[in-house]
Amino acid sequence: MADLKESGANQSVGEAVSRDMQGVDLTSQIAGFRVPVLVITGRFDTNIAPIVAWKIH
Repeated sequence: MADLKESGANQSVGEAVSRDMQGVDLTSQIAGFRVPVLVITGRFDTNIAPIVAWKIH
């Protein structure tokens, strides 16, 4: 993993955000999220058949 200091990340800010987010539960709102997603599957995919991937799309 890259050195976080070189990435410009601020450790104290990250820790503060982590503490603040501990009480946040967005589970009930997940169905309303609209974000781009890349669904990748293949002909011999044993986990997600292509038709299932198409329905997810």
